[in-house]
Amino acid sequence: PDPWIEALADALTTVFRRTVTINHPFTGGHITRTHARELPWLQLEFSRTADVSSADKRTGLLDALSRWCAHLGW
Repeated sequence: PDPWIEALADALTTVFRRTVTINHPFTGGHITRTHARELPWLQLEFSRTADVSSADKRTGLLDALSRWCAHLGW
């Protein structure tokens, strides 16, 4: 659902302090389009840029997901 996507984008923007885009440059793959009818799905794509370490990406993602879950009341 759009509110989920927007809330997660906000959480990622807050944590990483970078621009987060929704469905740009990628629009999602076959699996998410096919199975989204059965269950809500989110697909995340992270830049491979080296200016943020893999460890910082992992920590930031976990923080953003925690914020997102709190926002949704989970």
